This record gives sequence, C-alpha cells and structure tokens, in this order.
Amino acid sequence: MKRWAVVVFWLFFLLLRLNVQANTTEASSSTVRVPQDYPTIQAAINAVQPEGTILVSNGTYKENIVITNKTLQLIGENKNNTIIEGAVNGTVELVNATNVLIKGFTIKNIGNAAKNFPIRLHFANKNRIEDCNLIAPSPYSGVWLEWSHGNTIKDNNITNNGDYGVYLFEADNNTIADNTIATDNGILFSTYCENNTVTGNIIITSNKTALHLYTCSNNTFYHNSFINMTRPVFSIDSVNFWDNGFLEGNYWSAYGGSFNLTTGIGLTPYVIDANNQDDYPLMKPYVLGDANHDSIVNIKDATQIGIAWNTTKGTIDYNPHADLNMDTVINTADADIIRQNWQKTLTI
Repeated sequence: MKRWAVVVFWLFFLLLRLNVQANTTEASSSTVRVPQDYPTIQAAINAVQPEGTILVSNGTYKENIVITNKTLQLIGENKNNTIIEGAVNGTVELVNATNVLIKGFTIKNIGNAAKNFPIRLHFANKNRIEDCNLIAPSPYSGVWLEWSHGNTIKDNNITNNGDYGVYLFEADNNTIADNTIATDNGILFSTYCENNTVTGNIIITSNKTALHLYTCSNNTFYHNSFINMTRPVFSIDSVNFWDNGFLEGNYWSAYGGSFNLTTGIGLTPYVIDANNQDDYPLMKPYVLGDANHDSIVNIKDATQIGIAWNTTKGTIDYNPHADLNMDTVINTADADIIRQNWQKTLTI
C-alpha cells in the first residue's frame, strides 16, 4: 500500500477515536462565584485572591467593571446567557492589569457617548479576551487597546459596532485571531503599532474598509477573510507582511485573478498599494485544516498530508499547505488538526 494511503487510513482511525476532554474548573479557596458568593462582578474582583478565578453564573449584570493591578480569571457560565451590560465609557476596563483572562460573556455597552466600548485595555499587557460576544452600538470600537502589549483577542464575535471592531493605538505584539468581526469597518491600527499578528479572522464590513493602517509597520496578516468591502485596506506610511511564510496569504472577496486549483492559491498577487501586496491570495475563505483551500476539510486535505508525510521544509516532497501548524514538518500534529476539524466548512 502506498505511503499516503496508509496515512489516510490511519487518519480515519483517529477520526473514530473517542475524544472526550474535561473542561472543568476546580473549586478552591481562590475561586469565588457570582452571585452565590458576591452579588456583583466588581465586588468579586475586589475580593478575589491574586491569580484567583471568578465564576459568573448566567444572568444580566448591569455594571461597569474595572480591573486594576490584578491578575485573575473571569469566566462566564455561557457566553450567550452571561451578560455584562454597561452604560458609561468602557463596560469592562483593564488598567495596568497583567495576565487576566476574560472568557464566556456577552459584553455590551449601551451608552451614547463618543467613547463607549465593551472592552478597553489601558497600559494592560499579556491579557486574553476569548470566546465572547462584544456588542457596542456606539460610534466606537468593540475592543480598544492603547499602550497595551502582548495581549490576545481570540474567538470572539464582535458585532454591531458603529465604527471599528478592534482599535489599536501604540499597541505592539498583540494577537488578533479567529474572530468574526461584522462592523462598519474592521480593524484600526493608529500610530506606531508594530509586530502585531492578525490571523484567521472573518471581517465583514458594510461596504467600507477592513483595515485602516496609519504609520503602523511590521505587522503580519494571514489566513484572514476580507468580505464585502469597497476598499479592503487603507494604508498610510505603513509596510506590512501579508502571508504566513508558508505560501499562504488571505482571502479577498475583491480579488479578480485566477487560481491554481490544486493549491487554491492565486496565480497573481493581490496588490494593496505601492508598498504592500499579498503574494499568495486564497481561493476561498480560510478554514483551519483546509490544505487545498476549498473551504471544506475532507479526504482531499487528508490525502495531501499523506503524500507529504514526514517531510520537512526544504525537502523535495514537502508541501507547505499540508503543514497546518507551520512547524516545518508534516506529521501526526497536522493529521490531528484534520481530525479535529473534519467536515468543517465556511460559506459566506
């Protein structure tokens, strides 16, 4: 049996394997609950021990929250039913906070001022905002980072914002990954934002602009899907990177070129401006595990991994598109990504 056929067979064996993961948080003296232990989230934040965990039950909490000089985990029971609703400035603000995790909430701002937003990070570093619905029906952004570095904004739905989904001001080394951003405009980089990574996001605008870049260079954009916009990127004095170093860039609904149907990569670059271009535009919106970029993870992708099995970057049979975790070797880690995302698809 050919090597690739053996690997594909092995992959299907993995697909049949029961994959049960416990996702529990153990209660301890450093864990407090809202409203069981404290009536409000802010009261729990003020009382919790350093590096403690706050578990918030389903419900609507009408409060504005400030986390200052704290390290903690703030986890909602269910992101659709655990709602934080604030009426002034930022609903949730991290100020001089480090290593804070916020996960599993719908966070709304219902104020009318010009600077209302669900989450604001101010001089806040190495924090994570994950798996939240962020809603700001005001003329500002869903997430606002200023002078904040090394943060991760991941797996969120950022919607109904009157202006930008994410706004960065002098913010470096942040990761904005795997979010769905459906707003008037997508992401704003304002003034010396560098070394940020923007990957795997679906950005759908109201026929406006996905990315505004003002004097912000050396940022990396790849595996994003830029959909429904008259001008995908507006860039001033900014030079950035538009692929992952493995011959894969972004999906541009405005791209008018043709594609290599085997790899799903454009035959000509997507030109952004005189200083920026995506050399490897994708044929379809990106899906993790989709080695041939046809927007579905299936046997075709498993076969590509099988053909290139155990090859490394620089060898003759190495296929960069099958190196799904981009570690320069095609092995069980890439096959497991296929297993986890089997039959996953994305239709826009």
